[in-house]
Amino acid sequence: ADCATKMIAQKGTGRETSAVPTWIFYNCNGYKYSNNQQCSNHYIRQEAIMTAITNLLNKQVEIALDVEKLIADVKKMPPVVRHQSSITDQIRSSSLKVQNMEEKIEQLLIDLTNGVIDRSEYEYMKVKYSQKLEYYREESEELIGKSQELTTVISTTQQWLNAIKEYKKLPEINRPVLDALVDKIYVSESKTIKIDLKYCDPYKPMM
Repeated sequence: ADCATKMIAQKGTGRETSAVPTWIFYNCNGYKYSNNQQCSNHYIRQEAIMTAITNLLNKQVEIALDVEKLIADVKKMPPVVRHQSSITDQIRSSSLKVQNMEEKIEQLLIDLTNGVIDRSEYEYMKVKYSQKLEYYREESEELIGKSQELTTVISTTQQWLNAIKEYKKLPEINRPVLDALVDKIYVSESKTIKIDLKYCDPYKPMM
């Protein structure tokens, strides 16, 4: 409910001669367990909620084709291709710097053991090399993070598209699709329904 209390499902029963002998409805959990002293019941029938979800998801279907084309266009954009290629080259270069510095630190110990350098020289050079190694490692991690950013954005939007496509195939909404697309549902005392989707704006990550 909009009071932030979870709602519970219950079954309503009508007369035997009723066209709808049973139905599912939801009540505010806080209202029920406070002996009707807190909040209000927020009573709403399941079909009202499902109708609101269906209407919202149908609107999402309408924009799905545009988003799918947007993803395809983004992947082909020369700046994106150049950016990914440049980042890949920088990661390769940074990895080589890390490897080179690790080898220099190992060689210092060999030189110390063989008497090529003394202890003070070893300690001095090890500190310098270790500082550079840490810098190159951080640089490498930052570059890898940048490389993954676009992939993550496209992946997130693709998940939304996949869920929408699955929804389009179904004669009615099922629980897996509901879990994939809907985050929370709020019901006010006036029975107004507000639905938060997990992918509320599929365009936003692509901008």
